[in-house]
Amino acid sequence: MLYKRRFGQSPKNKVAAASINPILEYASWLVVAVLIGVLTGFFTLAFLKSLQVTEHLFFKTLPQAIRHFPGWGNVFIPIAGLLIIAVIHKIFPRSVRKRDLSEILKASILGTTYIRFRAMLSNLAATVIFLGSGGTLGAEIPAAYLGAATGTLLGRFYWVPERRYRILMAAGIAAAIATIFDAALGGVFFVLELVLAGNFQTLTCIVLTVAAYAARYIRTVLVGPGKILTLPGFVYQLDWDILIFAVLGILAGLLAIGFVRTTRGLQSFYSQALRRWPWFWKLMPPAILLGLAGIFYPQLWGIGYPVIREISVNKFPLLFLLGLIVLKSGFTIWMQAAGGYGGIIAPLLFIGAGLGALFSNSLNYLIGSHLNPTLFAVTGMGALLAGAHSMPLTAIVLLIEMTGNLQLFMPLFLATISSYLTAQLLIKDTGYAAELTQAGLLTGSEHEWNVLKNLRVGQVMSLEFHKVYATMKLKTLIKIIATGTANLYWVENEQGKIIGYISWDDLKPIITDTDNLESLVLVSDVMNPNVITITPDDSLDYILKLFSRLNISELPVIDPETGKLIGLVMRNRVIQLYNQEIFKLETADELATHLKFIDQTRFVEIDDDLALLEMKAPIDCHNLSLQKANIPHSYGIQIILIKRTSAGSHQTILTPRADLVIQPDDILVFVGQPKHLRDFQERNFN
Repeated sequence: MLYKRRFGQSPKNKVAAASINPILEYASWLVVAVLIGVLTGFFTLAFLKSLQVTEHLFFKTLPQAIRHFPGWGNVFIPIAGLLIIAVIHKIFPRSVRKRDLSEILKASILGTTYIRFRAMLSNLAATVIFLGSGGTLGAEIPAAYLGAATGTLLGRFYWVPERRYRILMAAGIAAAIATIFDAALGGVFFVLELVLAGNFQTLTCIVLTVAAYAARYIRTVLVGPGKILTLPGFVYQLDWDILIFAVLGILAGLLAIGFVRTTRGLQSFYSQALRRWPWFWKLMPPAILLGLAGIFYPQLWGIGYPVIREISVNKFPLLFLLGLIVLKSGFTIWMQAAGGYGGIIAPLLFIGAGLGALFSNSLNYLIGSHLNPTLFAVTGMGALLAGAHSMPLTAIVLLIEMTGNLQLFMPLFLATISSYLTAQLLIKDTGYAAELTQAGLLTGSEHEWNVLKNLRVGQVMSLEFHKVYATMKLKTLIKIIATGTANLYWVENEQGKIIGYISWDDLKPIITDTDNLESLVLVSDVMNPNVITITPDDSLDYILKLFSRLNISELPVIDPETGKLIGLVMRNRVIQLYNQEIFKLETADELATHLKFIDQTRFVEIDDDLALLEMKAPIDCHNLSLQKANIPHSYGIQIILIKRTSAGSHQTILTPRADLVIQPDDILVFVGQPKHLRDFQERNFN
């Protein structure tokens, strides 16, 4: 249950009924979904209003208040915004850092979905200043982060088990997107397609939908039925030239590929060549140039929703529109890579609208066709969004809801699918999926899944677990949990079989009623009987699918012969082992440059939190197996490969195994935090 329960004089029966009653369970989820939608809708509208006020302050009030303010004085506004953010950064040095959607996605996949509300608020303040002073990114992703924080905050307030935070976080994101675009289904599909990546249950879908529509209702009540991005109406009739939209989709897919690859390259440059630069100096050059470019293209400043409408009504000449697209793309990529605050959904809609309008107007001019620029602008928006972020369904639903025109379906379908397929054929991952794949959190290729298929539960199983007996009284159980360190306890019957589990989160609503403590309520009355067990021989690809489908953080391992509990498998441990194995397999390709550099320097930093060290095997480790040497446990670093030279001076690269014996002439390559590696190097320098 999600809310605080009170029980009467017959607690045994009522507690058991409450713990398994699906109607009460669904009703409580719906209540929380409505609350998430209402609060997220209100918070998101407040965030948008603060953006409008800040933008008006910088570009209207401030120039009017200063006498003889020159027309070119707006050049300094983006710089002024950075200076204000620097002050906020000085006050909240840790909380104010940029928080992207990829951070939420990583937390969702790993199951660590708690978001600190204070960190979110300080980050939103910096985002408001950045975008309000002309930053050319979007407000949707910061709003999604706000929604995710709202969901997890309500989860804590209503004692929702942490394994269920992912649902509440997703509901908050759906509500935020629904509020931004006045598109409830668009918010739902955004979460299902991008955040949850297709891993959801019926309950999840219901919670998302309720939260999104509740947020949309709040927007309608407080703002009115108008949309943040209103587009002119148009009529489209199906004709033979429908295939032109597929051509537009292919162009959008190619543009998306260029956008993604350029962003990756620039991000890599900042993270390697300029990794020691303060964030302020990384953002200063694009801010200065944005101010200068804004003199000739003031449409570049800010998020740009009004400009999208101007593009769709064919307001700009062809050459001006071309320059606007190029500059908007360049500044978006630059600021995103440099660590600017905001997302890129709004810029993609901006650039996509420009691409569609430019495409249609060019054909009208060159071959005398009569294509509707508004129709192609809207279609271009969906096509670029689908190609750059791999979410064609979201693009279709979102644009149809934003315009209220169902006739858009076929043009949008052709354009988005063409863009999506073009991007997928020429580049493996786009958008946030690329960051997750690079982090080892998405397993798209068959080669990577084979790694999991070859790994068994026995390799990651923990022998530490906590169990209680079904016949134990509730009062005794509370004493055990209160003095213990575990959050989850497995319930065992008289035959030694696991029949359920119970957590401290499940007990919190019950122990508030003192009648329960004095009654004959047993553990079997309050436990969750829905237990799925695994065996030591099960493959980890099966286990990872279970974790995704069941949305839980650990699974019990039983002896297949006796059926008794022998260990646990943690979700985070499976992810960690998978990352280690992929890291080892890809060492030759991914780390070739770093390893060559190590040959000369022995130590190289990859980024602020990761470095590589190559050195001869320490004397204390000679003739010991890796398991006995126990270097990872002692120093917090990992051995990723071993270079061994044979009698004929032939060098062999060995993959570390627990039983591999370290030879005196072995060269070990370690990976870990720079501080830990330096400490290990100083203590074991031969």
